[in-house]
Amino acid sequence: MSDDKNFPAHGASWEARARVAEAKLAALTRERDALTWQPIETAPKDSTPILVTGCNGGRVILYAQFFEERADEAFKGPGWLGCFEGMQMWLAEPTHWMPLPTPPEAGTGGA
Repeated sequence: MSDDKNFPAHGASWEARARVAEAKLAALTRERDALTWQPIETAPKDSTPILVTGCNGGRVILYAQFFEERADEAFKGPGWLGCFEGMQMWLAEPTHWMPLPTPPEAGTGGA
């Protein structure tokens, strides 16, 4: 018999561990799926920063937000404001989006 409290020896404990494992697997699956390209129709429309693609020649825009009203007189109504190579621009309708990835923690060697 194991003295490890994380290694249950009884059937009920195995069932509980299986439920925990299934919940963790579901959370990892949701996290993985969140980092894949999704149809633009499912993108947040609350000014949340996201990544978009499929517009302005198919480039991936590093940062984009949806706004109900545009401040620019040349464009009226709702639209996507993107940033590419340091320039902000109103975008032609993007086709796909994904959430911004979590930035690396300080001191982990990430860029």
